[in-house]
Amino acid sequence: MADGGLPKRPLEGVRIVDFTHVLVGGYCSLMWSSLGAECIKIESSARRDPLRSRSGRAAAQDRTQGQMSVRRARGGLDEFGLNKRSITLNLREPRAIELAKRVVAVSDMVGENFRPGVLERRGLGWEVLREVNPGLVYISMSAGGGFGPDREDAGYASVFAAMSGFSSMWGYEDGPPVLFRLPSDMCAGAMGAFVSIAALVRARRTGKGQHIDLANRETLASYLGDAFLDYSYNGRVPARRGNRHPAWAPHGVYPSAGEHEGGRWITIAVTSDEEWLALVGAMGAPEWAGAPRFEHVEGRLANQDELDRRIGEWTADQDCFELMERLQAVGVAATPVGYPEDVAASPQLEARGSWREVPLPNDEGTTRWFSPPWRFSKTPTDILEPAPEMGEANHYVFCELLGMDEDEVEQLGAEGVIA
Repeated sequence: MADGGLPKRPLEGVRIVDFTHVLVGGYCSLMWSSLGAECIKIESSARRDPLRSRSGRAAAQDRTQGQMSVRRARGGLDEFGLNKRSITLNLREPRAIELAKRVVAVSDMVGENFRPGVLERRGLGWEVLREVNPGLVYISMSAGGGFGPDREDAGYASVFAAMSGFSSMWGYEDGPPVLFRLPSDMCAGAMGAFVSIAALVRARRTGKGQHIDLANRETLASYLGDAFLDYSYNGRVPARRGNRHPAWAPHGVYPSAGEHEGGRWITIAVTSDEEWLALVGAMGAPEWAGAPRFEHVEGRLANQDELDRRIGEWTADQDCFELMERLQAVGVAATPVGYPEDVAASPQLEARGSWREVPLPNDEGTTRWFSPPWRFSKTPTDILEPAPEMGEANHYVFCELLGMDEDEVEQLGAEGVIA
């Protein structure tokens, strides 16, 4: 316990039954576990979380050997399973359903992101589990939500991004819509973590739980308020702008010098006429930049093609990191486009202790993971445990939490119930 009897981590003492899978659910429950909650992931060898076999961003290929590394074999769960526990239950078995209910009875929250009705058909829906645990918070996350004509539609990140209207605005003016994938999962998962913790606070205060129905498409649509207002009031459909901003110019990504297979680029954003003058000064006050059409933002917005071309010609033979330092020094927001190796070597992230060496199971060595991006002054959070092997916590949950006999657990394993 920390000073004053408070838990060491913000959600320490909270137990969550985690039926989630893939990225939306995986990221939501990662937020819970990173904040200190005990997340008990329920999975089955008959139906593995796709994250266990998905290569993801964390997976790597050993090009010298032509073989996939240990991280590839374990999959994306290495990242999204941090600080979690895992038990195995074959939910096709009635006895497994009863065991799941017993775990729920000693927990505070349930999270799931199946299509609406999947867990209800298994006997693990909200209406059943609220009777098991009246103080339970139960969050369901799905593409379109738990009711309405689209409730049964399948959906992953690219699908509910398209459903939300987000993808129609993403891309270049002369090109097709661009699928907005991974951030869609993260946005919905983070929203799920946020609202479920709010419901948990209420449950702790009142003793009464509740069900949360979160629609992933609505989460993304809620970020487009200005676009909907513009359409409602003015009848304008937002155009795709690429890297440009509706009110700032210049605003874009420009070529720079340096060796990298993806090229080197620098991002520059000028938000006012004062910042424009600072940029002009950093460029050495070229004659073209003094033209009246560039003096104010309205003129720069109307002449962005020429403006971007001119700035790109100026940046093209300069080192992007050195140029960033010069522009930042005069108050212009600028930074190189970072590749993973740039982020990994960032002095800023190093100073904040953003990287952690995490042991892999079975003495497979260690790997480097990004720590939670927040810093609490009184209740610190960290990566305490690597992602679990499937069923790693079976003894802890069934024998220690539920008080079952080891022989009974072993027998249920042999019969395919705990499996």
